[in-house]
Amino acid sequence: MSKFVAIFDISDKPQPRDALIRHIDHLKALRKKNILFMCGPLKDTHKAIQVLEADSYDEADGYVKMDPHTTAGYFTGYVLYEWIEGNEENNYLLKD
Repeated sequence: MSKFVAIFDISDKPQPRDALIRHIDHLKALRKKNILFMCGPLKDTHKAIQVLEADSYDEADGYVKMDPHTTAGYFTGYVLYEWIEGNEENNYLLKD
């Protein structure tokens, strides 16, 4: 599995509480399936991120497109990147 980072543009319009609940339920479902690695808004911006685990770009993009904030237009746009995680386990930065 690969990790993907979605960076969302957030609308400045207020969102109804029921829309927020649907979004949170979606995130909880992804987390329960070990698809959502982490998520949250970026401080002092109109942006948020989600880090997702998926077998392909298209699979990760599907999760982003299913998010109720995406379908309702609260996320006004996004970019999706595959993330190459560097950490002690894979010694990524020291590979020849």
